[in-house]
Amino acid sequence: MDPIIRKLTSIIIGPMLVFALFVVVYGHILPGEGFDGGILIASILILCMIVFGKEQTKKLLNLSVVLHISAAAALAMVAIGFIGLFGIREGHKFFFDNFLSQGDPHNLLSGGIVPICNCLLGIIVGTGFYSLFGYLVVWESPSRRFLVKSHENRQNAEVSGDKK
Repeated sequence: MDPIIRKLTSIIIGPMLVFALFVVVYGHILPGEGFDGGILIASILILCMIVFGKEQTKKLLNLSVVLHISAAAALAMVAIGFIGLFGIREGHKFFFDNFLSQGDPHNLLSGGIVPICNCLLGIIVGTGFYSLFGYLVVWESPSRRFLVKSHENRQNAEVSGDKK
């Protein structure tokens, strides 16, 4: 990749990441922002993979590590749901019961478990889309290798004049 694009990418990654984290953290004030922040995080990681190359990105953030982070966030989300189900509050025992205090409206800590769930959702979505893109770029199936090899053989035969 061109050095100018690498330099510009390394400059804009920081502000993009701050904005993505802002969207995730304040996601409980506007509906659906955990998903949007996760997509922003995934787009930053995908941009790094495209610009800096998959080998260098794999050194910094391996796909197996990303999958472990995603699994831990998903387990934490399920654990929060079961804490609400088995209940801290008397008479309120249902899945994802808001067992934390809700605070003042329109403040950062005003949503009980909702900000925590939004952050976990942002992590799950971001790592999920990054993993999907990473496996589409990195993973190579035997059938794809066969198709590429047969296409190369066909091109070599056409160049040498041995058309079949």
